[in-house]
Amino acid sequence: MYPILSVIARGFFNAGLPSDIYVSGNFAYTTNSGLSKLSIFDITNPDTPVPRGTTTNGLNGAGGVYVKDGFAYVSSTKYCCYKVY
Repeated sequence: MYPILSVIARGFFNAGLPSDIYVSGNFAYTTNSGLSKLSIFDITNPDTPVPRGTTTNGLNGAGGVYVKDGFAYVSSTKYCCYKVY
């Protein structure tokens, strides 16, 4: 583990009102609670993240995100439910 003081910001992407982020391989999956969105960024080059896709989840607030076996699981911040993408 690295001390927090040695962390250097490399790249930036606007995630709106981010609620969660999950990194798997060369992709970062972010949820946005204000816009109820799941966004996917290619982080192959950490200095320049590239947006690869976005979808509105219809859950009235995107909360947590977890990715496994090619599926993204997104929970709601307001309801007791989730969606699978």
